[in-house]
Amino acid sequence: MGLNAALVAALLPHSRLLSDRAAAHVAWRAGEIPVVCVAEFLEREEPLADQTLPESWEVTGDSIAAWIARRWPAERLVLVKSTSPTVNKLESAASCGLVDPWFGTVAGEIASLAWVNLRSEAPAVEPWPL
Repeated sequence: MGLNAALVAALLPHSRLLSDRAAAHVAWRAGEIPVVCVAEFLEREEPLADQTLPESWEVTGDSIAAWIARRWPAERLVLVKSTSPTVNKLESAASCGLVDPWFGTVAGEIASLAWVNLRSEAPAVEPWPL
């Protein structure tokens, strides 16, 4: 994930790689786009959180993004995928392989979830679950 964050920050004009919310606010005020260095953010924030993520293969970037969105707190979490959702219930998403097994536990309290299928002819942010 760190390599992806560095790549996005290198390719995205006016972006800044950062690891905490204070730095994100500085970037926003400067007109920059914050790109979160996930490992550093988790290292700083997890000891302060009421919920931690298990260190296992049952946790992927989806659950990590949901955890960060809750901790931030973010208004919306957008999942960027290479497929469209095949279910319209958060509880069913892991059993269909759309997200990892922890996603429902972590994402349950996020106010708004959305989905983008990058393989679509016209990718668009769609509300999810429907």
